[in-house]
Amino acid sequence: MANILVLVPMKKNMHEELKRINFNIILTMIASTSHNCSVVIEHSGSDAGLPPHPARASHVGRIRYDMIAKHLHAHDYVFWLDADIVSVNPPKLLEYLVNLSEGTHITAPAVMLQNKNCWYDTAGFIHNEKRGKRTPPYWEGIQATKGVVELNGSVGCVYLVPSKYYTKTDSDFVVENPLFTEHYPVCSYARTQGAKLLVNLDLEVHHAWLPQYGEAWHK
Repeated sequence: MANILVLVPMKKNMHEELKRINFNIILTMIASTSHNCSVVIEHSGSDAGLPPHPARASHVGRIRYDMIAKHLHAHDYVFWLDADIVSVNPPKLLEYLVNLSEGTHITAPAVMLQNKNCWYDTAGFIHNEKRGKRTPPYWEGIQATKGVVELNGSVGCVYLVPSKYYTKTDSDFVVENPLFTEHYPVCSYARTQGAKLLVNLDLEVHHAWLPQYGEAWHK
């Protein structure tokens, strides 16, 4: 049985319906796992919303760094959950990600866009130094649309990290390449320690189509 720190960065003025959905998803996942979970929802950032990319990566990276520094203690894993996720399938997502990780690898589900049948986090899921694509094949050189695939850059949005890969220094989230996001540094470091970045395309979460909730689309 693992100890999992569930971290959810959430902006202060998030839509109330998205908050409700997110809370229910967290409760369902916790009830569906045999592992011990500690949940931290951090209400951070400006009510004005996030700055555009690439400034967004530095802004959110600092928030994530502060969450790790304050809350990561005797945990085996850190599970990052985007606050705009509106569905998780299957509910036992954590069980599958922990089993796939084996205490070594960073693992993630497919992250799709609500009601759009396309990939959401193309900037977070990097392979061969290139962003992913909205439709299959999602990454250059990877034809699979089912099963487990290995990336060589980063994963993002929703993913499980063995806690040993967090050094609690700025290097955890400092983004040097403006094409990438704040998820890239820890993935890069983990790979130097022998970890694989594994995405199970049979596990699927959906990110909100934000205009449906009266919010601007993340470009």
